[in-house]
Amino acid sequence: MIEKIWPVNKLVKLRQEVTELRQETMLLRRESELLNHQFQQGKQGIEIKFDEKCRSLSEEMQNTKEDILKVLSDSKHETHEDLWMTKFGYDNMISSLQLAVIEQVVPGNYERLSALKNTHAGERCFVIGNGPSLNTADLEILRQNGEFCFASKRINLIFDQTEWRPNIWGASDLDYIEMYQDEIREIKGFPKLICAQSIVRNNIVIEDAVYYPFIQVERQPQWFNEDILRGVHFYGTITCKLINFAVYMGFKEIYLLGVDNTVPIKINEDGKREYDPKAQNHFSGNYFTEKDMVEMNKSVIDIDESVAYVTSAYASVKWFCDQLGVGIFNATRGGTLEVYPRVNFDSIRKR
Repeated sequence: MIEKIWPVNKLVKLRQEVTELRQETMLLRRESELLNHQFQQGKQGIEIKFDEKCRSLSEEMQNTKEDILKVLSDSKHETHEDLWMTKFGYDNMISSLQLAVIEQVVPGNYERLSALKNTHAGERCFVIGNGPSLNTADLEILRQNGEFCFASKRINLIFDQTEWRPNIWGASDLDYIEMYQDEIREIKGFPKLICAQSIVRNNIVIEDAVYYPFIQVERQPQWFNEDILRGVHFYGTITCKLINFAVYMGFKEIYLLGVDNTVPIKINEDGKREYDPKAQNHFSGNYFTEKDMVEMNKSVIDIDESVAYVTSAYASVKWFCDQLGVGIFNATRGGTLEVYPRVNFDSIRKR
């Protein structure tokens, strides 16, 4: 047969292979179309499911948003009720009781405290801390410039090195008042503001002092009464109380100096962090004895929580003062207090 003759047989074989390739190509094309069709159907299914999931999530988000708004509304209402109680209820009640008791022991105290209100409206002042950065050279500059200054506690230990004296002195630490009451009585030449608990709780009377109502509660968030007749809050530090006094007296610019806000910490034999009474944390190495420091810090359960509370108090006081249009600036040379804007003391020492 002719198909067996070369090269005809070769051509026949090639034609058969071409035919088979065409058939395979058509089969592959049909499979491709089938796969594409299935893909399109799957894609549409995925898109439908995706759209359904998006709608579901949108509904859930809307429900969550409504829940959040409800919680915020309820929280705002509760906060309003709490603020009403703290501002017009609890604080007033406690402060009025304290002032009434003080008036029986120190007649005229209310009038003397009231007389300080807005006596320096719009002026600037300095709140002096007792940190290790405090030095007599800076205090002398304040004296020469006639700057109004608030100070506290054992600032008197620096008096033999400078003619500077504070215009207002304050204290609220009952342990300190009890330990150093005789020394406090010897401090003369400026008003001394002491917390009412000195008399109400400890029965310690400093005859020439002016007593202010003191809300001795670690409240969160901290509150700030512009009018200290409604009570000065705890804050965990006398510095915030001095700021409160300054606001009450009408000062609009408050500069901090010597407010290092450093707390020396050691690890005790139990591996617990605690205050290190041997470390110097004030401008004088004789500020407190080791025994006194142990006594005054025995009530501190967690030193880190205590430090965090004081830092949050500084922030709360800043927020309230911002609302009142009072600026607080940190002119301390060094230290760790970064809540308030830093300013260079040398650049502000002249008016």
